[in-house]
Amino acid sequence: MAISTSALNLADYALNSNSPEVRAITWSLIDNGAVAQDIPFITKKALIANGVRFEGNLPAINWAQLNAEGVTVKATPKAYQEQVFTFRNYVDVDKLLVEDENQITDPRATQADAVMKALAYDFNYKFINNNHGTGDANSITGIRYRIDNGSTFGVRSENKIDGGTLDLRRANATQATANTLIELLDQLLWRVDSPDGTGVTL
Repeated sequence: MAISTSALNLADYALNSNSPEVRAITWSLIDNGAVAQDIPFITKKALIANGVRFEGNLPAINWAQLNAEGVTVKATPKAYQEQVFTFRNYVDVDKLLVEDENQITDPRATQADAVMKALAYDFNYKFINNNHGTGDANSITGIRYRIDNGSTFGVRSENKIDGGTLDLRRANATQATANTLIELLDQLLWRVDSPDGTGVTL
């Protein structure tokens, strides 16, 4: 069996060992959390997920005179389908390194933590920005691409809120740019049918 070039080697392990004495390993990263924690995932053992949604097609309301007959109406949702995307990584640590008495922490646990940190960063980016044309075809399609291509993904065109050349850098912030930002945020909340922000993660 071939040895993976990404397996933990002695040079890597030396950074995790207690010689010279090191008391802890610190993650010096900007932790903004993982967007996956805010998404109501459903666990299902299937390669596709089917659903229906309303993108319009609401019934017409018939106003009538007193004692007049009503009109039969119906609403027709539209079917949609999503495929599964998954990730797969291995953490390879020699048993002798796991049993070393000079270790600060379990090297397997440290490597697994690193994988989870990397997953959080990668998923956050892909959730917003990924597309199958210029990005990673094996990963999810990001919401930016979905909104830009609303007719393909069933997203209403009015759900695209474009700030144009709005400059939000602190050095260039003005009362006008701040007011524009507040107005755009207000539009965003109305477009997702939650004017007071209930159930919205921003």
